[in-house]
Amino acid sequence: MQKVLYRSKAMLNKLELKPKSSLFKRSFLKDFNLISKCFLLMYSCIREDENDIFYQKEPTEDLNMFIDAVEYYEPANLPDHLKSFDNAKNTLYFWISVASKVLKKPNSCCMLGSLMYNAMVYKCSRKDELLVQCQTTLNLLDTKRIGKLFDLKKSIDEKECMKDKKNKLNMLIYIPITERDSLTLDNLDSTAVPIMIREKLDLEHKTELKKYDCTKHIRVRVLANKNWLKEVEKNPQFVKEFDTLILEFHGGGFVIGSSHHQTMMFASLFARDFDGPIFMVDYRLGPDHKFPDGLNDCWKTYLWVVNYAEKYLHVRFKKIILLGDSAGGNLVFGVTNLSIQKNVRVPDGIIGTYPAMSTSFGLFSPSLLLSFDDIVLNMSTLMYFVDSFAENDDKIRSHYLLSPRNTPEEFLGKYPPTRFITSGLDPLRDDSIRFMIRLLKKRIDVRMTEFRYQTHGFYEMGMYPLKLKEALSYVPKLHQLILELSALE
Repeated sequence: MQKVLYRSKAMLNKLELKPKSSLFKRSFLKDFNLISKCFLLMYSCIREDENDIFYQKEPTEDLNMFIDAVEYYEPANLPDHLKSFDNAKNTLYFWISVASKVLKKPNSCCMLGSLMYNAMVYKCSRKDELLVQCQTTLNLLDTKRIGKLFDLKKSIDEKECMKDKKNKLNMLIYIPITERDSLTLDNLDSTAVPIMIREKLDLEHKTELKKYDCTKHIRVRVLANKNWLKEVEKNPQFVKEFDTLILEFHGGGFVIGSSHHQTMMFASLFARDFDGPIFMVDYRLGPDHKFPDGLNDCWKTYLWVVNYAEKYLHVRFKKIILLGDSAGGNLVFGVTNLSIQKNVRVPDGIIGTYPAMSTSFGLFSPSLLLSFDDIVLNMSTLMYFVDSFAENDDKIRSHYLLSPRNTPEEFLGKYPPTRFITSGLDPLRDDSIRFMIRLLKKRIDVRMTEFRYQTHGFYEMGMYPLKLKEALSYVPKLHQLILELSALE
């Protein structure tokens, strides 16, 4: 049955229906696509373990253990929050609908003119028409158009990021990639100690490249509230000591996003007197680079920071904390699993913000049902992200380095203190709950903060033009968790 559903989905994607203006035809195709996915979810639901926490009729010891370790964040004024959320959602409908028209144009000049025209047209449209157009766009994803949109967004972010004067240190470094011990689909379970640790390699970073090639160098953005490199220029022997260093992996479904998107958030973090350096990895993205390329970049950056940062960047730290949201959260757990698997230094703490703990649709979670009408993480978008990053092989997709939900039991007892930040309306939430309970059973220091009335990706909704007020509470909570993990012995 599962093969039949996957085959029907593949046939559906090959249909080249190009209705000129009929929303009815596109809506029908959207519903047909949605129904096939719904059957696939129901099928995986039948296969789920009956001992799973979400299938119990009575409260269990596992559930009580979880309740004691979770903190719920409630909006100060729920009616105001719901109104703000509705406004943000309608703004998102508007811009997705506009983008669906704009991206038909072949060049940036036409896109600009189309943007202005369609913005006026859709501003006058009814909300239900916007909703249909928006859902149609999300369910009938055109990868070329989506790619154009994100390329445009990246170029804007790049320019804005370079204007940022809030951080005293904001620089790009390029770490050379060592090929000899790269992860491949054939050696995911290897326990061999990385060459970076076995041998003293010359892996000095570069600060400028004539042409950046992501297959030869890993681009990493370094942010800090204090530019210690100026002191190094005066005294080459100087080494700056920090209590905590953060290594951050951005979100974006393994397909979009970059370190540029996160600079505003971390500028707010620095404003709260966090003085440690933050290393942000621009790992390779799909669909051009499939798993495990992105994980390779994050893993090798982690090894480089741990083993070479003092030598080349003159920075010494007591603790290293991994931080990531959504797909970045997945990579946080992937790097942690690799450090345990290969018996190297394990991070001193990890924070996953609504992490993607599973990329296999054969594993059901009740919260996944939210994705059928979720504005941020629609089911079609979710499947597009996974298909773009991972081979269509359930054995690969269910591997614990890609689906941390399946982390082996023997790894769990070696996990560092762990913090989850989730949202109550997130389709990915339940796998974080399952994993947290597994860690609690191993007596690991783990806690969860759930923003009850938020959706996936909510912290970015606090920025213009969405301006979701309650999303602004994310950074203070993140700062609190970083300080909490830094203070642990």
